[in-house]
Amino acid sequence: MSNEELFFSTVTVGNKGQIVIPAKLRKHLEITPGEQLIILANPQ
Repeated sequence: MSNEELFFSTVTVGNKGQIVIPAKLRKHLEITPGEQLIILANPQ
């Protein structure tokens, strides 16, 4: 088993197709504007 951390959160897609990453998660992962992220989705 890997010691990677996994985080799960729900987000809402706005009218322009944008999503908001919860502030607590952004701070914990040190995400800054302009960073690129990989999004994994469950089609269900």
